[in-house]
Amino acid sequence: MTSGTSGRQRSNGPGTRKRAAREKLASLRRALTDAEAVLTRAAQEMGRVSRPPAPPASPSKETLPADVQAATRAVSDYFSRVVDLMGEEGHRLSEQVQALTEAVQRLERRLDELPKLVVPSGPPQAPPAAGLAKAPPVGTPPQEKEELAEPQFAAGGEGIQLLISAVPGFQGLMEVQRALTHMPAVEGASVERYLDGEARIALLLREPLTARRIADGLAEYIGEPLTIEEARPEALRLHLRFGGET
Repeated sequence: MTSGTSGRQRSNGPGTRKRAAREKLASLRRALTDAEAVLTRAAQEMGRVSRPPAPPASPSKETLPADVQAATRAVSDYFSRVVDLMGEEGHRLSEQVQALTEAVQRLERRLDELPKLVVPSGPPQAPPAAGLAKAPPVGTPPQEKEELAEPQFAAGGEGIQLLISAVPGFQGLMEVQRALTHMPAVEGASVERYLDGEARIALLLREPLTARRIADGLAEYIGEPLTIEEARPEALRLHLRFGGET
């Protein structure tokens, strides 16, 4: 952009405008001189036609009639005024061109300074060195990624039929119920049956949960591991067992 603008400034600069104005003034002066010569010849012709031929006299400059002289002066004054007006217009035009040129130069300086005013958001990061393992991007933890891939039990509805095997007594069953109700995503947990260490609980969710989240939440609260025996979100059925995987 700067090179194109500089080219236009060279071709349309104040020097070029002044030179063009001077050329126009010179052309007007030549036209005025030619017009005076034409008027002089015309006046001479009119004088010769209106007067009878006179005997030859000593060569001298003939005097023009008064009306022709007045017309010549009027034409000369008119052209002089035109030339003066052209000079004034050329001067004003030169000033406007100069002011425009200065404004364009200021704009170009501002555009050149603009990249310096932009503050970089941070230091440039060097490319990773060859042979080094690329660090994993910050994002969803691996555990949450696995949970997103694992089917979830839907919230609401009739709830989940939760079966728990090898429950360590009635006190252990109460711990399971309290652990379930303390989960933020659980709406309620009701014991429907308990016999010989086998418990059936109606579990109502307020948010979708995976079987892994339910089992880990119970294990964290109770302090004992639980194994997932069966997880069928489409059938709203989950079977857990106390104790680790064998």
